[in-house]
Amino acid sequence: AIGPGLSKDKGNEVLKQSFELLLNRAQPGDCVEFYNAPQLTKLASVVVPAGSARERANSREFAAKFGALKKTLTEPSAGDPRLAGQLRVPQLLDMVAKTCQPNQRTTLVLVGSPLFITAHPNKVAFNMESGLTPGDGMVICSSSTSLFGTAERKGQLSGMALHWLTPSDGWATSEMHRSAVLRFWTVFAGEQGAALATFSSDTGAVFDRAVRGEDRPLMSAKAD
Repeated sequence: AIGPGLSKDKGNEVLKQSFELLLNRAQPGDCVEFYNAPQLTKLASVVVPAGSARERANSREFAAKFGALKKTLTEPSAGDPRLAGQLRVPQLLDMVAKTCQPNQRTTLVLVGSPLFITAHPNKVAFNMESGLTPGDGMVICSSSTSLFGTAERKGQLSGMALHWLTPSDGWATSEMHRSAVLRFWTVFAGEQGAALATFSSDTGAVFDRAVRGEDRPLMSAKAD
């Protein structure tokens, strides 16, 4: 799931790792889907065929499927620069929960900013700007009270592993802020049954951990 507006270098890194996954690392029969996260639209969907990397690349399953993905990753965003890399994580995870089959093993790679920012007038109060991080009360309450409320989302992502690739390490105002944001998303995911297993700006490391199926939470944290 990709937040548009990445730098050209980061976009090319993600594109390279995506094709490495599809051509060499995914198992035959794996379903790999790419989404524009804020728009909640599918960019490409592939059921990985058997065969070598060359055979996969030349297969009908791969033919003419990646134009929208390449554009999202490599072309600059024309919108508000404050919204670059936005993932709309609460809405995104709701969509993923609805589309996954029960007991289906799912790994979700998030590519974008860990700071929720929106220009929507009814939601700007939830913006994580100037070092602000939502408290646990905003997580354990109802979604009708808080954008991050999980009272109605309990267990909807049971068993899912999340691997978060941030555009850079420059988003945090301090190490304390970095730790607070990591803890917040760990609690938010955990209340829904998911594990935030990776949180890094290292593209290769994030994809590697996702492919290896790492699913233990990076941090031990529960709502207080």
